[in-house]
Amino acid sequence: MKKILILIIFSLIVIKVFPQSAAPSTEGKEFWVTFMKNAKKGCYPNAGGDPNMEKLRLTIIARNATTGTIVNPNTGYTQNFVVGAMQVTEVTIPYNEAYTDVYGSVVSTGLVITSLDNISIYASNQANTSFDATIVLPVRCLGKEYSITTAGTRYYLDNCGGVFAAQFAILATTNNTRVRITPKLATNDGKPKNVPFEITLNRGQVYMVGAEHPAGSSQLAEYKVGLTGSWVEVVQGGQIAVFQGNSQTYELSQSPDPQYQMKSSHTYDQTFPIKYCGKQLASVMIDSNPTSPIFLTITGLYDNTSIVHTSGNPFDNLNKGESNGNFYDIDAIALNADKPCTIHSTYNINPSITMIASREQACKDFIITTPEHGNATGAFIDIIALTAHANSVQVNNANIYMNPIPETPEYSYGYTDILTNQVYTVTSQSGVIASVVSTNMSYGFMCSIGGSMLTQFMYIDDILSNEIASNQKYCVDVPIDFRSE
Repeated sequence: MKKILILIIFSLIVIKVFPQSAAPSTEGKEFWVTFMKNAKKGCYPNAGGDPNMEKLRLTIIARNATTGTIVNPNTGYTQNFVVGAMQVTEVTIPYNEAYTDVYGSVVSTGLVITSLDNISIYASNQANTSFDATIVLPVRCLGKEYSITTAGTRYYLDNCGGVFAAQFAILATTNNTRVRITPKLATNDGKPKNVPFEITLNRGQVYMVGAEHPAGSSQLAEYKVGLTGSWVEVVQGGQIAVFQGNSQTYELSQSPDPQYQMKSSHTYDQTFPIKYCGKQLASVMIDSNPTSPIFLTITGLYDNTSIVHTSGNPFDNLNKGESNGNFYDIDAIALNADKPCTIHSTYNINPSITMIASREQACKDFIITTPEHGNATGAFIDIIALTAHANSVQVNNANIYMNPIPETPEYSYGYTDILTNQVYTVTSQSGVIASVVSTNMSYGFMCSIGGSMLTQFMYIDDILSNEIASNQKYCVDVPIDFRSE
């Protein structure tokens, strides 16, 4: 019987699985967004706050002057906007149009934003002493399958009477979208943990999941990771947008400074789909207080995932939905996995959660800003780039000082200050991954993602292509089954 090698097939697979980075995908002409419950909303006068500080806002920037429209497709709400070239436009959104504050019910709190030319959008949710912001992804960066990461959920009665829950919200972009949800914890509307259930959403409708939080739950290991590892997938219909975080979370920092040991804030982050998650993980862990370590969470998306330091030293092994969460008192870290994972950083001075793009998603040219909030005057932009091209990294045409990552000299990290409500251009020869964290308030967000689909796996006779031996042979005239996912 004759045998042949399938080298050509393997070549095609490599091209499919490891594509080159696409155009800057934080920019686009269509976006979908909702805002999640902030436990400090309405916390007046108990906490001595100013009710005028409560706001839902969209911060819009553009390279070229353009116009656009914000619409709630289910209520008729419409708001036009104008943004100048390299300028910032802020739009305040009415709570009744986009604020999702109920769990386990379908509500009409999704907005669609469209524009004539490319824009970038940031959403922020502000209440008394509680704030977070996220970048809003354009529709081309949405998908149908997502993994969730949150901070812990806990029962905590403060002077507002708040009980703080891990949560995530699902927003449909098309009618008759059937979604399967597998929560890692029991939900606060009675659905059991690890048991899938389904919902159906129409265009612009939202469904929010909240974790249960019985008294004493914060001391139990499974509650300390909240809804991390929960799974969301479209069974039928179009793409969805998914937002994750906590209505409020208290983070116990390892800082020796008492003023940083316990802080509270809303956390809010849009997550990108599994197809954009990569295997080359890295994070810069620099914020405004060097005595407060950063909490890093890595979550497996596939069973039997091996993660190592780029030096080759073992880091961890994870199955689908399992996570590794630890404090790190270092400036930067780089890891490699043999299957895609997600990586999130939680800043503990004032808690915020930030999903970080993998190194495969490096962007060569993108624009950013940082939303205005209370007394916040600015933020850091944290950057990772190839050391060979580190001297090409610029923010507004000014070079950024970059340092090699310990144990990973092929990559370097750096950071620089940016001011609120100003537009910055970040450029580099081979691309960077970047995130923003505020200098004195509680927010952080990813600010670049290359937009390459990284997890389109090819299977041959039900064996993952990169697990097939290099000398594998197949018989002529014997059918070979191919599938991708």
